Amino acid sequence: MSPVRSDFNLWGWRLTLLTLVHVMGTVGYMAVMAMAPVIRDAMAINAAQFGFFMSAYFAAQFATALPAGIITDRLGVGWSLVLSMALIAFGIGIFSATTVFEVGLLAMFTMGLGYTLVNPATAKGVLEWFPRQRRATAIGVKQLGVPVGGLLGAGAGALVVLVDWRMVLALPLIAALITGAVWMLFVQRPVRVSGDWAGVWA
Repeated sequence: MSPVRSDFNLWGWRLTLLTLVHVMGTVGYMAVMAMAPVIRDAMAINAAQFGFFMSAYFAAQFATALPAGIITDRLGVGWSLVLSMALIAFGIGIFSATTVFEVGLLAMFTMGLGYTLVNPATAKGVLEWFPRQRRATAIGVKQLGVPVGGLLGAGAGALVVLVDWRMVLALPLIAALITGAVWMLFVQRPVRVSGDWAGVWA
């Protein structure tokens, strides 16, 4: 990881990017929730089926939380967040392009996979970049991205009155791709750690 050269680089540029990935991880699925009535009609599904979309999103996080941490240790902060944004954008793209319930489940699962990488990667970024006495402050700031993403996603419920729901989802899709592209500036050579899986399970 490139060294921190200034306080602005640390508390401005990098912390903003750490916060932004939490926004991107939250806004997509919150937008889907906010547009539930419209999406249910478009897919011809009932409320119980729609609820499975959220289950798929969180099931992905439950199933892959441990692997996501190992991947982050191996790939580093930059590559992990690039991969995260790519998965989230891909999931949003699939969801917005289908009217098939089962494909929607796969799309939400993919979005959940993307968000699984956000927490360990941003935490690792804070631990590597910020001084020990200010790490909790940095974590508190980056976590603001979750409620901000929730607020933006909830706004989709109002926007969908004016714009087709697929076009509404195009906004977080594009934003996630741009965010991932910016994180390419922070990629590093993957680290090979011998016995990492065996060590964790032991």
